[in-house]
Amino acid sequence: MASAGGNFNRVLTIDAGRGVWLRGPLELEDDQTLRRMYIWLWQSNRDGTGAAATAVLDDADFDSEAARRQGGAEWKTMAQSEYGEFRVGPATGMALAILRRADGSTTPYWWSDSNVRLERGVRY
Repeated sequence: MASAGGNFNRVLTIDAGRGVWLRGPLELEDDQTLRRMYIWLWQSNRDGTGAAATAVLDDADFDSEAARRQGGAEWKTMAQSEYGEFRVGPATGMALAILRRADGSTTPYWWSDSNVRLERGVRY
């Protein structure tokens, strides 16, 4: 990864009836492309309820060339809750990006972020 690498945006949007927009920046080195990204988001509430969602992106969902040329790009995808209902408030995200180099080798890049806030909003 070129620098800080991939992360979640601090605020993610709940789109009522559709799910949650998962998104964040991803910087690539000159010879890297995104092969696949696995994303998890979960929320645990004080009342014992919670929600969880997963998503998978592949190279067709992310413009690796633009990420290298522009010094970073934003990945994004919609994820439906698989368990429970997401609420406005704190959440935790985790992701694993599989990056491919020009020589064909692959590199995993993992990150976690417990400082994500879910808010209701408009569609992107």
